[in-house]
Amino acid sequence: MEFLITEKICPEDEKAIRNGLLEYNREAMERAECRDLGIFLEGEDGKKAGGLIGYTHGKWLFIKWLWVDASFRGEGVGSKILQQAEATARDRGCTHSMLDTFEFQAPGFYQKYGYETLFVLEEHPATGKHYFLTKRL
Repeated sequence: MEFLITEKICPEDEKAIRNGLLEYNREAMERAECRDLGIFLEGEDGKKAGGLIGYTHGKWLFIKWLWVDASFRGEGVGSKILQQAEATARDRGCTHSMLDTFEFQAPGFYQKYGYETLFVLEEHPATGKHYFLTKRL
């Protein structure tokens, strides 16, 4: 047996590790439904002008990304997207939400909507702060 260290992870290698972990998790973790959640704002030209990518798993909403094009910022679009995601999660039986954001992005935005800082990674990736927040829905 030998260890291989690489900077280039091929899809097959990533799949092997992911599948191995998922198999282990299925044996050890309680069963809970996992469903993707996407909410999108499209401009008149059909291009995405904002949206949210996340998923619900059991009683949790996990927000991976929320983005609004600069031309729509300050108009409440991000708030509406976040509120729709939370409402959809509640409809799916979720009681909690979790997300992460950098200090230059939007920790204050999420805190305004009731998210509490669970912890902060200092000096991440080098000199910034990386916030992890949760909310009871």
